[in-house]
Amino acid sequence: MKNRQRRSDAERQQLIEQQNRIVLSFHTIFPLGHSSEASVDQLGLFNESEQLAEEAGEDPAPERETLAYIRHKPKRKPPPST
Repeated sequence: MKNRQRRSDAERQQLIEQQNRIVLSFHTIFPLGHSSEASVDQLGLFNESEQLAEEAGEDPAPERETLAYIRHKPKRKPPPST
């Protein structure tokens, strides 16, 4: 009985070690955290055109005219009469 329990404890420990290896390899492949490319300084670059439009007194999003298009589906020809 003790031998079986020792073996199950050893197997449980091996399973935990394997799970830890999998998690570690997953984190090396797909690192967590923020991207090194995004910084606080770069976020202001995308607002530049909006700021220029506000300074000039322009509407940042002008109205667009929508064009309607109706598609006419071709009609099916009737079967030949025999």
